Amino acid sequence: MNAAVRAISGPLRGAFFRLVEHEVTIGRHPSNHLCIGDVSVSRQHCVIRSDGSRYKVLDLKSHNGTLINGKPLTEGFLKSGDRLTVGDTVFEFLEDAAHPPDLVIPISDRETVASLRVQQVKRSESVPDGYETEHHGASFAALEAMGRLLNSAEELENLEVRILERACDFLQAERAAVFLARKGEWVVFGCDKENDRCDCGFANRDIVDRSFKEGTFFVADFPEGLTSAVAVPLLLRGKVSGVLYFERKAQAGVFTKGDLQFTAALSNFEAVALHYSQKLRQLETENQRMRNEVQLRHQMIGQSLRMLEVYGLISRIAPTDATVLIRGETGTGKELAARAIHENSPRAGQTFVAINCALLKGDLLQSELFGHEKGSFTGAVAQKKGKLEVANHGTVFLDELAELPEASQSMLLRVLQEHAFERLGGNTTIRVDIRIIGATNKSLEEAVRARRFRQDLYYRLNVVSLTLPPLRERRDDIPLLARHFLRRAGEKNDRIIRSISPEAMAYLEAYDWPGNIRELENAIEHAIVFGFADQVMPEDLPEAILEATPKAAVPANNYQDAVKAAKKHIVLEALQRANGDHAKAAKALHIHPNNLYRLIRDLDVKSRLKT
Repeated sequence: MNAAVRAISGPLRGAFFRLVEHEVTIGRHPSNHLCIGDVSVSRQHCVIRSDGSRYKVLDLKSHNGTLINGKPLTEGFLKSGDRLTVGDTVFEFLEDAAHPPDLVIPISDRETVASLRVQQVKRSESVPDGYETEHHGASFAALEAMGRLLNSAEELENLEVRILERACDFLQAERAAVFLARKGEWVVFGCDKENDRCDCGFANRDIVDRSFKEGTFFVADFPEGLTSAVAVPLLLRGKVSGVLYFERKAQAGVFTKGDLQFTAALSNFEAVALHYSQKLRQLETENQRMRNEVQLRHQMIGQSLRMLEVYGLISRIAPTDATVLIRGETGTGKELAARAIHENSPRAGQTFVAINCALLKGDLLQSELFGHEKGSFTGAVAQKKGKLEVANHGTVFLDELAELPEASQSMLLRVLQEHAFERLGGNTTIRVDIRIIGATNKSLEEAVRARRFRQDLYYRLNVVSLTLPPLRERRDDIPLLARHFLRRAGEKNDRIIRSISPEAMAYLEAYDWPGNIRELENAIEHAIVFGFADQVMPEDLPEAILEATPKAAVPANNYQDAVKAAKKHIVLEALQRANGDHAKAAKALHIHPNNLYRLIRDLDVKSRLKT
């Protein structure tokens, strides 16, 4: 019989295997007749047996099962044209393959590659003289050693280069490289036995590129002492993910068919191993980032991508002693970010002092910062330590830096440069060990250009910059923040508010929040004070939010319309029973008269009242 299988998809796509032995095993382990380097394939997956007239497939209790024409089986007979699925590879069974299809493999020796592909099934034929006895055991030993290397988590660093070094030793190759395709560019790793450093510029990019594009082996001969080179595609789940490349010098001879068999087996292992080593690196990086964020002590609220980036930056900034400039609009939580930096720094157990530079002017601000001696200005009836002195060994947070007067700017610059100052009216130099964190909601660059802010002070403050996003750029955090403020305002005002209605939440999410988190907090407290239900409704929100939010941004809702109609009916009925007496109607409804007036306005009840 001339039976064969042809891979029509998966890692071996395009390969042709003649079934010349009575029993052909298929699996991921190199000891199988047909080895598929794919994690979806079990080590011993299935076997194809011939009784002389028919071929039977038996599943070897594989993890993902064996399928014939899409149906799982324990055992079953094959007929011409059947599709045999093993992991991610699909084979077509050819009962009579006396004339195998032209593989169209661009290689210097077409017969060599054809023998190589058959060789994966029939290992006793078409092998170079002496290879079976001299190299067969060695190749498996080499692959086994690489398998141990791939399974060693602690060897992950420089894994690609170490694999190449082992392969070069076995193949007697002088140089090797692996080209991995990443987002349209090559990520290249290489080794050169004659040089400590390797830039992989030696590789013949023509055969590398062609091997990648066409998914086939390429062998080439070179002059000037290099006899041959081989480029082998790395196949992962049916797609070429890279290229494995080896070069050998003249004294080592040309690459044999046995060498090509070894590189074919190695490429199957390496494609999967390198893919998962890259994934593992990505997971380790992500895990470290998440661990840093979990360990980060802070009182900020938000899980949006923008805030996760902020947490990551804080985790990197906090352990240092660098001066930090926090930028952000009013109400974005700059002081909370400053406290998070302090609480996660080596100064965490020391004093944190916050000063708003916009609230104090002239001598009062300088006194607040640097302290004063008795009698240094009108009202200075006793000596006073400044906040910088109080915060020694701790952190000082200076908010609204753009409002800092010029005289205070000069004194602050000296603190940043020399960590020294004098109290107002004093001559004694006071030295402090403090970390300065500044914040501004204005452009300091513009203030420098307008000569309102010292350029040298700006550079001293802007060592590390952290920008907090406005609320409109992190809308995913609005529900989380709103529910947090709902609980806090409910406790503060002795109200139990169950939730925020979907309609009210839609208004909150659609609003642009020029006042950011602080405005959102005020809006929620407003809703609790003026609402009378156990759920925040749209009409409980400040009018500015309802008026500024486009109606198209809030989904229409028949339920909400019905609720509004019911409220209007209840208010009208209460007023009619009270003969228009608002105080009496409010008492009957168990609400404050002010709430009733607001309902009359919001529900447009006035037009329905009898005059």
